[in-house]
Amino acid sequence: MSKATVSRPRVYVRIRPLNEREQREGKGELACRGDSRQPDVLFMKKSEEAEEMQVRFDQVFNPDINQEGVFDTVGPEVLRTLFSGYNASVFAYGQTGSGKTYTMEGNKAVTGQDEGEGLIPRLIRGIFAAFKSNPDITDALMEVSLVQIYQEKIQDLLNQRKQLDIHMDRTSQYVARDATWTKVKSMEDCMKLYADAAKMRATSATEMNLVSSRSHMILMLRMQWDEPALPGSHAQLNMVDLAGSERLNESGAKGETMMEAIHINKSLSALGNVVAKLVEQAKHPNKRTHIPYKDSKLTYLLQSSLGGSNLVHFMLAISGSAMWRNETTSTIEFGKRALQLVLKPVRNAIDYTRLAEMEAMIERMRSHIESLEEELQN
Repeated sequence: MSKATVSRPRVYVRIRPLNEREQREGKGELACRGDSRQPDVLFMKKSEEAEEMQVRFDQVFNPDINQEGVFDTVGPEVLRTLFSGYNASVFAYGQTGSGKTYTMEGNKAVTGQDEGEGLIPRLIRGIFAAFKSNPDITDALMEVSLVQIYQEKIQDLLNQRKQLDIHMDRTSQYVARDATWTKVKSMEDCMKLYADAAKMRATSATEMNLVSSRSHMILMLRMQWDEPALPGSHAQLNMVDLAGSERLNESGAKGETMMEAIHINKSLSALGNVVAKLVEQAKHPNKRTHIPYKDSKLTYLLQSSLGGSNLVHFMLAISGSAMWRNETTSTIEFGKRALQLVLKPVRNAIDYTRLAEMEAMIERMRSHIESLEEELQN
């Protein structure tokens, strides 16, 4: 295995436009804003009386930046990562109703190449386009799996929400055991599976969001291809649409919806704790630090992504409204911690089994050619 240069996650902020409630009840007051002249700086006030502070990220997307603009910043780097043989993970993080699913998935009513498409369909299109346009790539293969984490249960969204366990595979990656993996030959195949899985995802209406995701949904794409210099290349992309944190008194959650919110908040808290401990470990490498991955199924399943071997992107989804000042501040604090993570991404090893098969096939072809040449000479 080949190690890349030590790096850090990419952390982006996307500010959602104010909705009708925020315009009405919040009187349009803003707690944060971006500035096109300083596209990597978020300007925010932690309270009405506080002075405006500046926080630097990789990019701050103002409300007027459309889906294409977001992809043009995030997408090319993710695709380069994958086709260089590294795994990549993209997390959408933020309070409920902040636009995470829209950024990841886009407008469900939109079909074809439209500006309403989110990162997921655009990245899938980019992968298939790269397979098709590069004449050196042969034997390209893609498999898809979709799971949700609902109330601390991992469920297979391609198999009637079958409950799954976590185990370590032969490459030392933590995976959902017996999850359904389906081969796809086109973007259309892939998005059909995604649409079917999205219908199985747990959602509820709350006072903060009419279609509130009540689970964390994870799309996993396994890619495999051959190139002359790198036969047996492979990589995996994880797209993680996290459920949003919420204040129970604001969301109006009761009964089952309240239990869902409690589990969501608990798992997001566990994610924050894992990130904080990983940062502590990076700052004090000689000190033994326990990383509490097993505090949540979310962090347990994604520890290979969070632990530094993947290249990671966090998309922080926020509302600019002062109504959610505390929630926005919490999201931004998470992003600031995430920027301090240390990544040591590892290039996936060449599949030497496939390499040996190819060499054996070449040898058989060479022998066959020699036999044909002998026949011609005779």
